[in-house]
Amino acid sequence: MNWEQMKDRISSQTISQAIQQLPDRLLIYGAGAFGQELFTLLSQEGHPVMGFLDANAEDGAALFGLPVWNLQNVPQAIKDITPLVLFSIVMDCTERVHAMEVIHKTGFQHIREAQSLRCLMVEPDDRSTNESLQEYYAVRWRRIQSAATRFHEPKSRQIFWNNLEAHMARDYSGCTLEDPLGRQYFPEDIPWKRHTHVIDCGAYIGDTAQQFLQLEGPLAQYTGFEPNQSNFARLASFCRENREKLGAITLFPCGVGGFTGPVSFQTGTGSGRITQTGGEVVTCIALDDALKNHSVDLIKMDIEGTELRALMAAKEMITQYTPDLAVCVYHHINHLWDIPLLLHGWDLGYTFYLRCYNACTMETVLYATADSSGRKGT
Repeated sequence: MNWEQMKDRISSQTISQAIQQLPDRLLIYGAGAFGQELFTLLSQEGHPVMGFLDANAEDGAALFGLPVWNLQNVPQAIKDITPLVLFSIVMDCTERVHAMEVIHKTGFQHIREAQSLRCLMVEPDDRSTNESLQEYYAVRWRRIQSAATRFHEPKSRQIFWNNLEAHMARDYSGCTLEDPLGRQYFPEDIPWKRHTHVIDCGAYIGDTAQQFLQLEGPLAQYTGFEPNQSNFARLASFCRENREKLGAITLFPCGVGGFTGPVSFQTGTGSGRITQTGGEVVTCIALDDALKNHSVDLIKMDIEGTELRALMAAKEMITQYTPDLAVCVYHHINHLWDIPLLLHGWDLGYTFYLRCYNACTMETVLYATADSSGRKGT
């Protein structure tokens, strides 16, 4: 892809504009965290919602004062007005396609993946307020091309350009390379090693730790960071129940970022994120401050957009141990190129791969793995 091919396709469409284009007759499929997040977003934009669909809904269920129907008890009158169903569950591609087929067979003709709205909230985190998108991409085009050359594997390069083109044009129909969601952080088709000393940034409720035990076996050392207090309580409970399999456990009720100190944290219906203002105050920790001479062979980061700064503040650790890295790069557009360029610039011998695990660029992970002969070891 070259600049001449893309410069005229750059779109400035916002999520507000996309919501205004939605029909008034609208249902949300999924009454969990994603569905609730979507309802809040639609409500903030003043867009009506008729109700929710959920496979596990009981008769008479309600959410936000609206009915929650399962597919068997939706009134025929609702189906007859042919509403748009926004599919709002983060689900593996194969399962998602099947679920949409079931919804369609139930009588709903119009179904849309809600990630096609959520992805419109993904913006660069280094764009100045008076900089147009055309100016933004033009200035950074050489960096973008340089980052693309760091991916030697064809599949990774294709994901890189697919994601970039989708964000530039605000057209996500070409993002079709999805790996199974259950393999996120555990890719089967790259030279990914067996890990025993893990740092889990954005540990949530222990879901990644659980996957380690299921897919890779017991660990020697598990270190988890989770700033959301209710999530942290569940993470701690999971670790207590599995302490013999997780090895030496260290848990921090904190976020991970580019410095150590207090930050504003906005709690969401599922995960949360660090914000400039508002929300509750939590402690943010730089890995190089918290963990000195702490053996590690894998650092996983899903920290809602602070990954770039967090990596900068972990340079000492990464340089000392050259651990494998699994870093989410879908929260900000520029992370797609800025993070691999940052790591490449440290000259640690990393090989880079990209994998995407959900629709519309969502759940895209950068994998960086160093040759085992050059690793400092644990």
